[in-house]
Amino acid sequence: MRQRKVRGGAAIEFAFVLLVLIPCCWGRSGGVNLVRTLQTVQLARDAEHMYARGLDFSPAGQQDDLVIGGRSLGLTTTPAPPRPW
Repeated sequence: MRQRKVRGGAAIEFAFVLLVLIPCCWGRSGGVNLVRTLQTVQLARDAEHMYARGLDFSPAGQQDDLVIGGRSLGLTTTPAPPRPW
């Protein structure tokens, strides 16, 4: 029997493995960012609904509702330091 020449089999198998591994690795960091983005959008929607229903955000007590909601996202009421660029 003749032996068949098998070349490139490992490269093809590696490409198939990468098709599965790359989305899995991206999903870990991308998924966390997606959740944080959705939380930020929901906080903005809540603020919009409160404003549309006539809530005045001038008093500090009314602003606390948004501050409490933003703490889970890492938002603060202090201004960010200026960027050096």
